[in-house]
Amino acid sequence: MVVAAPDDVGIFIPPVDVPQKPPADADITTISGQAFGTSWQVKAVLGQGDAAEVQARIEACLSEIDIQMSPYKAQSDLCRFNGAGPWQHVTLPPMLLDVVAKAVEVAQLTDGAFDPCLLEAVEAWGFGSRAVGTGLPPEPVRDGLKARPSDWRDLVVQDGGLIHPEGLRLDLNAIAKGYAVDCVMDVLRDEFGVVSALVEVGGELKGIGVRPDGQPWWVEIDRVPGATFGRKLIALCDHAVAVSGDWRRYFVHDDKSYAHTIDPLTGCPLDNRMAGAVVMDKDCWRADALATALMVMGADRAVAFCAQHEIAALIMVRDGEHIIERLSPLMAAYGTEE
Repeated sequence: MVVAAPDDVGIFIPPVDVPQKPPADADITTISGQAFGTSWQVKAVLGQGDAAEVQARIEACLSEIDIQMSPYKAQSDLCRFNGAGPWQHVTLPPMLLDVVAKAVEVAQLTDGAFDPCLLEAVEAWGFGSRAVGTGLPPEPVRDGLKARPSDWRDLVVQDGGLIHPEGLRLDLNAIAKGYAVDCVMDVLRDEFGVVSALVEVGGELKGIGVRPDGQPWWVEIDRVPGATFGRKLIALCDHAVAVSGDWRRYFVHDDKSYAHTIDPLTGCPLDNRMAGAVVMDKDCWRADALATALMVMGADRAVAFCAQHEIAALIMVRDGEHIIERLSPLMAAYGTEE
């Protein structure tokens, strides 16, 4: 949610170079639409081109990402890869290969806490293209998810494509929205001369420059029911923010909640008291993937990991009926209370 200015809230402001400021009387244009089964919105001080032209170009950009990376559209490049035979070479477009490389980079950095190869488990637990169910996968299915024959370590880029490991199915949903945010921002900046904008795709956001009034692009972190901390605002000036949380998509079975984030070690939804993770980064694709990885790590490991790698993150942990916050050292350095 975009707000005008902070007031009696926790504020996080990363250090940035003084940005180019648009004229004080410049108008902010709002453009929005639908993509990836969710909504997107752009607020920008347009440089070149009108709103209709910018919207058409953004929609073309998002459509290209979708047709390459959707795990549920039969004609997508990703589905073509997932349907290939064991150890078959599949030629893929450069953009998709770029996202796979980025996904593997985060998988390596997090020692597999982020795993882009969990589509089988996502679907088995009802978090894929079909509606979330109220039952659990049969025990033999759960055992099979844990004992999968291949994982992200088996992905091999070769001759403009990927070798398809046996039994592996890619799912880039935990990085593709962030990547889309970056791509849309690149379109605005590189093709239309935009120096001040806020881009959102499905809740992942990136801001550049400042608003005409000199304020940064303020965004508010989602409030989670049961949270013991107050409102939190982030100044997005040449930064992105992504959120992963257990309240967004889940089902309840026998009074137990099962959320959509899968533990790569078990092939089952997380059971580690993590409620959410908020990550700030220069790149939205990286913030998006890291937010998922921190959820998988659990609170103690996540905070230690962020300290080691200088990652700005807010960790939300369930403590009985309440949710408490833990800040990484870098996020704490960005923060101030007013």
